[in-house]
Amino acid sequence: MKRPNITAKNLLQKNSSLKQLFNRSKGLQHLADVLGQHMPLEMQSHCQLANYRQGLLVLHVDSSAWSTRLRMMLSQLSRSLHATREFSALKKIDVKVRPSYETEQTKLPKHSLSASGVDAIAAIRELLEP
Repeated sequence: MKRPNITAKNLLQKNSSLKQLFNRSKGLQHLADVLGQHMPLEMQSHCQLANYRQGLLVLHVDSSAWSTRLRMMLSQLSRSLHATREFSALKKIDVKVRPSYETEQTKLPKHSLSASGVDAIAAIRELLEP
């Protein structure tokens, strides 16, 4: 049986849910970049944007200590973010503790991509970037 020829272009054009997922991910990454510009440098590596929908910003922090520090500055952060175009509809910020369990012992080994995998990813990137 012959294997179908699936190219990056075909995959993204035929599967609109994959394209929607990619666009949502790209949008959240942009929001995370904006958030990082308004957050103290020492907090940036301990706080991640988890979601933003209908004016609710959900942030994940590494520990309860970082949660407390973030909660103490929420009003200032909220005002600062609300002034941006991306977060102009911001109504509420939720902070949730999501410990990072990745330590030196639990890090997964790094895997490398084959040349065809690298080519496929590059093709997808070219199709999606304006």
